Amino acid sequence: MRKENDEADDEEELDEDDPSEGGPLLAYAQLLRLPNVFSAIADVTAGFLMVEGNLDRWQSYVPLLGASICLYLAGMVLNDVFDAPLDAKERPERPIPSGRISAGSAAQLGWGLLIAGIVLGAVAMGVGWGSAELPWRAGIVTGVLAACIVAYDAWAKSTPIGPLFMGSCRMLNWLLGMSLAQHLPFATDWQILGYGADHLLVAGGMGLYIVGVTWLARDEADEPNVLHLLGATFVMLAGLALAGIHVLYPTHEIWLHSESGISLTVWTVAFIALAAPVLRRAGGAIMAGTPEAVRMAVQQARMSIIIFDAAIAYAQCGPYWGLAVLSLLAPAWVLARFVNTT
Repeated sequence: MRKENDEADDEEELDEDDPSEGGPLLAYAQLLRLPNVFSAIADVTAGFLMVEGNLDRWQSYVPLLGASICLYLAGMVLNDVFDAPLDAKERPERPIPSGRISAGSAAQLGWGLLIAGIVLGAVAMGVGWGSAELPWRAGIVTGVLAACIVAYDAWAKSTPIGPLFMGSCRMLNWLLGMSLAQHLPFATDWQILGYGADHLLVAGGMGLYIVGVTWLARDEADEPNVLHLLGATFVMLAGLALAGIHVLYPTHEIWLHSESGISLTVWTVAFIALAAPVLRRAGGAIMAGTPEAVRMAVQQARMSIIIFDAAIAYAQCGPYWGLAVLSLLAPAWVLARFVNTT
């Protein structure tokens, strides 16, 4: 009798942990992969701080933030909409194949969020028309970002160039945060559409980092390929290196180069220290060669996005703004305990 009770208790525990269980709020949180959105918030916030130094021009920041959130969540939802037939076979616990959210409702939500993001990008362009140097960048970047999201979800993710699309989305999200700069950077060796060398290195570096993370994530489910893991890890580190050296090309006075700021040596050591946990997890995945080790490495790499964004905000604006961006890690971590991020 006791054995039967223990077995019943075990079954109840399994039911509680089953991701296909729970109310509608949990189902939509899983569909949206809600914990991940805080990394997009960190990107656009750090990007805005990089060109402004603070959030005093919050009227310009708010629509950019809204556009970033809507487009990111749209990408999460549309990913499941396009993958519904495959998920029905391989991931039946997901909200759509489990029946907790209908395919029609998910499609309406995904496309609605995408349209809302584009509209907010246009609003940001209108708000910045009288105060930003090149306000049209907000509308252009938003439109290109939306197109990349749909292209990735609809077909690119299953192709070899899928990681490039995902990395492009991250890069564009950074550029979106920088798009309503009140003043263009001082003349540098090179600029593109008013973005200075430091802006492009950060956006491109973090985009390249996500290319590596996405490549790494492709071995989460199947038998990992060691060469793929090595290549993905190298790409991740190359992206972080690009983002880290942006301080060598300052287009305005930043915290790291100010009299009260930290030195270049300290910045280099600190940034390497922040990258060390990501490298350790990736190295562990390469050595272990198991899907579980790869999943742990991917989770570490994703959560570290906020940490790297905070470090860049610190270098640009000082410790207070760095801590403000870093605080986004708390809700992301708490929600990740209840909502699957993959």
